[in-house]
Amino acid sequence: MSKCNNCGRQVEDGKWCPYCGATLGKLTGNAKKAEQLANESRRLWDDDKKNEAYEASREALQLDASNAKAQIILANCYIEGIGVEQDNAKAVTIYEEYAEQGYAIAQNNLGVCYYNSKGVKQDYVKAVYWWTKSAEQGYARAQYNLGWCYYNGQGVKQDYAKAVYWYTKS
Repeated sequence: MSKCNNCGRQVEDGKWCPYCGATLGKLTGNAKKAEQLANESRRLWDDDKKNEAYEASREALQLDASNAKAQIILANCYIEGIGVEQDNAKAVTIYEEYAEQGYAIAQNNLGVCYYNSKGVKQDYVKAVYWWTKSAEQGYARAQYNLGWCYYNGQGVKQDYAKAVYWYTKS
């Protein structure tokens, strides 16, 4: 176990933090600059400066094509058609790659794609599957989404106690 330098959470040793996407370990050269750009991209996205976020993620990926955080922002851009032609299928491909590696934000976003039929056939069961993986890592948006599913009985048997549990955690 080690501590993520970006979000401060204890994480298993690996390439990047599953909570915030920060690359773990000491970075140098292009990888360090790419991580800085990816962090900036994430901040811009969260501040609703999406065109600027796209540009920062594109620059980060030119330096390090495997930067998870920049890849997720790029996938978000494909979903919304920001800086690129809208392509939900490409976004899903990116989300799947990082969701399968345990990245909580990608798991949540993939769940959203299944829930809303973005690039994949609508499938509430798969949405719940990915939201559960993300929620169990502490990702608040996925916890809320999971609460919604339990409350409404979408993809799971309706269960108000579980809905309250996940809503409360979020």
